[in-house]
Amino acid sequence: MIDPIQIQRDDNLMVIFLMSMYEMLTSSTRDGSYLAHLNGAQSVIAHRSGSTLQDGNNHLSLLCTHMIVWYLTDLTSPPSLLASWVQQIPFDSALKKRLTCLISTTAAICARLNKHSSTKEVSEVSASDLQEALEIDLELQKWTSDLPTEWKYAGRSPMTHTSRPDWAKKLLTMPGSPDYMHVYSNALAASDWNMYRATRIRLWIQILKFVSRYPSVVNAPALEE
Repeated sequence: MIDPIQIQRDDNLMVIFLMSMYEMLTSSTRDGSYLAHLNGAQSVIAHRSGSTLQDGNNHLSLLCTHMIVWYLTDLTSPPSLLASWVQQIPFDSALKKRLTCLISTTAAICARLNKHSSTKEVSEVSASDLQEALEIDLELQKWTSDLPTEWKYAGRSPMTHTSRPDWAKKLLTMPGSPDYMHVYSNALAASDWNMYRATRIRLWIQILKFVSRYPSVVNAPALEE
């Protein structure tokens, strides 16, 4: 019999979650075991009290963020409990929490837009979902404009090859390689920007699929960037 107290320990929680990540990265078939461990990690968090969720441990925010990203890539709406945990769990910064909440909302709207792809006719609900998707995209763009100066990237041109391995130097000198690079002040800033871009790419894939299916009813405004 599983001890409900022991299962809530941080080390047990991390083992369950990391097993799901390992299985997703290494398995050639989706047999469901990775999903069982992912759901298991969520169940462990669900057994914790509200005060425990707010104890300041950074690992909980990382776990919930990774879970939300998984739902985004799987085109599945995150469980409502997961979204509520994000609101309770402390993050390193308010901007990090805001980005995670936006990714959660994006995952939900992408799941709904993807579901509409199997219908033959557009409805008021699906058109409303498209409008919400465009509004979320604007919110994501606003997130970048609200970043502090030290969290924004700087463009550098030409590309520098200092301290790069030989294969990278050869790759970056080949035809078609980028002629400028983004430079970040720290690895966390680069990670946040990568999550932001990946989220918008996933969102726009679903928007464009919807637009291509129902071109006669879509009147999307031109968006920046």
